[in-house]
Amino acid sequence: MEKSKTNDVIMHLLRKGTITQMEAAKKYNLYRLSSVIYELRGRGMKITTEMIPFKSKYGTNSSYAKYRYLGE
Repeated sequence: MEKSKTNDVIMHLLRKGTITQMEAAKKYNLYRLSSVIYELRGRGMKITTEMIPFKSKYGTNSSYAKYRYLGE
């Protein structure tokens, strides 16, 4: 298997079960995780998106995506 950021995400999901944009950026220097998730879904991987709410440093409500692998 050729080394790629897509493969990094696949392996991460297989090992850990979930991934966030922050993890993808820090571990794999990947800043377009949603694009990779879209591609993987197109390949038949079942991946759900959970929006995690949080308060920004300015006190406003916001959220980030946590992707969960459910199988193929």
